Amino acid sequence: MEMSSKMQKNPSIRFKGFTDAWEQRKLGDVSPLRGGYAFQSEKFRSQGVPIIRISNILSDGNIGGNYAFYDEQETDDKYSLPDGAALLAMSGATTGKVAILSNPDNTKFYQNQRVGYFSDLKIVNYDFVSTIVRSNLFISQLSSVLVAGAQPNVSSKEIDSFGFYFPKTLKEQTKLGIFFKQLDETIALHQRQLDNYKALKKVMLQKIFNQELRFKDQEGNNYPDWEKIALNELGETYTGLSGKTKENFGKGKGRFVTYMNVYSNPIADLAMTENVEIKDGENQNEVCYGDIFFTTSSETPEEVGMSSVWLSHESKVYLNSFCFGYRLSSRSEGVISPDFLGFQLRAPHIRKKIIFLAQGSTRFNISKSKLMDIVVYMPTIEEQNKITAFLLNVDSRIKHTIQSIERLNMLKKALLQQMFI
Repeated sequence: MEMSSKMQKNPSIRFKGFTDAWEQRKLGDVSPLRGGYAFQSEKFRSQGVPIIRISNILSDGNIGGNYAFYDEQETDDKYSLPDGAALLAMSGATTGKVAILSNPDNTKFYQNQRVGYFSDLKIVNYDFVSTIVRSNLFISQLSSVLVAGAQPNVSSKEIDSFGFYFPKTLKEQTKLGIFFKQLDETIALHQRQLDNYKALKKVMLQKIFNQELRFKDQEGNNYPDWEKIALNELGETYTGLSGKTKENFGKGKGRFVTYMNVYSNPIADLAMTENVEIKDGENQNEVCYGDIFFTTSSETPEEVGMSSVWLSHESKVYLNSFCFGYRLSSRSEGVISPDFLGFQLRAPHIRKKIIFLAQGSTRFNISKSKLMDIVVYMPTIEEQNKITAFLLNVDSRIKHTIQSIERLNMLKKALLQQMFI
């Protein structure tokens, strides 16, 4: 007797008009995983039919990256891929990752070996299948069969044995499939917006600090030429927390700015600070509004010396011991704005200088004194404020888009848990 005749359940939430219990079916009975073809690498071309390999299944759930190409074959129906194909990485570092092929122009794509394709047998709605294989329901079953080791892998036989509950009617499957497809498209749209904002910021940082783009005053006139000054002439450095052990962290009334907070954020995030125990009378450096933090080491030269500006007036906040702080002197007040300087220190022309200073082999460090010798631009304070306002506006759009993506993903997760069994 088949599994579907025995196992039936109802989801917590469902669309109106549907009351039939869902039945459990094996994935292989409705959408078996088809293996790819072992294309010969020596026959790869610079143009032709693109081949989807494991490396083209990206972590964001899309298909992309650098393709290999192959001459079009006369008989290729066993490894050609349709638009909307759900593809699974069957080995390697991304084993178990599922991505959807977006191919509205119906360009021909070939499927390489160890890339699995969930076949569309037209038995159930394919959008519903695509949602299932990207859900935690799929991941939980996958983790039970995943073969770990130097080269993780999974077989089509194992995937085909996975059991899921499906609505009995194609109408309910279709409605659910379309709903989650539209939700995924909305998330993808926000992700594209985020990518565009980040690309805009990168371009604008380069154009602004190369002075290809200059702001004008209220009368439409150019501001004066920019002055140049070394960081060590504008302020002084200080150290992060010292003399702390792991027992001091995660408790206490003090807060500290973590390494990742500095590394990840051009403007340090107060919400990302963590607790640290600071005793009365203990000699530690508190951070102040306008301070700039630098990471001192990293695994690659490109990631060393990342900067972050602190724009909070919160008291009893300290800096982690793997970073150092930089504080503008009182004579710099009204001459250079800390948030302007923070943006400049992440601009391409300054990052190149900092990367050049990185030293090491397996781990790279940077000399504090040499970093302080770096020369920065100093426009008039009015032009600084205009530049800062523009870049803060872009940052605000980036932040709000990230929050929208997070909310949509949380909504999707919650709905999957209640609308699927």
